[in-house]
Parts: sequence; C-alpha cells; structure tokens
Amino acid sequence: MTFVQHSLLRSLTDETIRFLQDEITPVTLSLGDVLFEPGQMLDRIWFVQSGLVSLVTLLQDGHEIDGIMVGRHGALGLPASLGSGRVISRAVVQVEGQAWRMPGEACRQLMQRDEGFNRRIMRYYEAVFTAAVQLTACNISHSLEQRLCRWLLTCQDQLGSDLLPIRQEVVSRMLGANRTSIASISRLLQDEATILVRHGRIKILSTERLSRRTCECYAVTRERFRLIG
Repeated sequence: MTFVQHSLLRSLTDETIRFLQDEITPVTLSLGDVLFEPGQMLDRIWFVQSGLVSLVTLLQDGHEIDGIMVGRHGALGLPASLGSGRVISRAVVQVEGQAWRMPGEACRQLMQRDEGFNRRIMRYYEAVFTAAVQLTACNISHSLEQRLCRWLLTCQDQLGSDLLPIRQEVVSRMLGANRTSIASISRLLQDEATILVRHGRIKILSTERLSRRTCECYAVTRERFRLIG
C-alpha cells in the first residue's frame, strides 16, 4: 500500500499493514479546508502525503499567530493518539494535497503493536514540541525579514518544491505582519534574485541566500525533523 511511503508509516510489519487496511482512508486536502478548531475533541489523525497545512493560534481579537507548517511526511491531530483528543490550534489547508486519515483508537493500537511506529511517533512529538518552543522565541527575538526567510525555507522543505503556491496575504497573516511590510521585504529579496513573486506564487531562486538571511531557528527545527527521516 502506498501509505508505507510516509516516513511515519514506513517499515511496518505485514501484520500491521493488514491491520491498517481496514483503518486508514485516503483523503483530499482542499485549499481552505479547516480540519479542526481550538478546543475541538478529535478522534482522527491525518498523515500528510502532499500539500501544506498551517497550525495557527487564535487570539481573542481575531489575530492569528504564526504556527507550525505541516507538509509531506507530517501528521495532524496527534492528541487523538494519546486519548485526550483536545486540540489548541486551528488547522487550515494552505496548499491542496493528499493525506491518509486514521481513527485515534487505531493509532493507539498501532503504537502498541509496532515498536518502530511508536518510536517514530514519539520522535515526531518531540520535533513538534521543539518547533513550537523555537517559534515562540523566534517571534519575540528576530526581525520580520529573518522570520519570513525562515517561513519560506520551512514551506520549501514541507512541500518538497521551490515553487510555493501561496499568496502574500497568507504570508502576512501567518507572520502577523501587514502586507506592506511583507511586500517591501519581498521586493528586497527579488532584487537580489533570492525569490520571485508572481500571480499568487512564490518561487525560491536561491536557498543559499535565504539561509544566510534567516535566523538559527530554521536550522534547529529542520534538524529535529530530519532525525525522523
């Protein structure tokens, strides 16, 4: 089955694969879909194959704060695998794609059945926690330009592509900045041939130059997710 290509679902035993055949379902992630809201009780988990989903924190005044971006080989709704199932973020599809959906109870059973799967899930939890802590420090300590470069590099990793089909208004909302500021930094990056912004898309022309302009937060979180494979 093709879901074994997902890094969190790889190296499953034949017995585990037979178990999953009745528990896991392919789903389409459509642009703008809200998978869950803060405070919602979840009983399902999404293992993302392609596309991009943002996890954002909502403030009482309606503002959204930059959160973790989940793309290929990532997972959403993992609290359901712990039995609590209550989430604190909103999950919104920013780039359409595909995912495998699994009931929370099935995930808990799979973690008990397969030691390798359980270990990978625990490492993913650790990586997500590290990313959340690092983002908090980043939002407080680093400039908007550094945060924008970090965000673009992260999206590039999560999508596995230099072409990001994301409009600048989405970028400004995710980074909690006004569009004028984002546009100004984007022009600077375009002038030095680092990115190209056209018709609701951002093309990364030089990962090296973006990396030089970003902060250490990108390397820290990237290494954590790299260790999962």
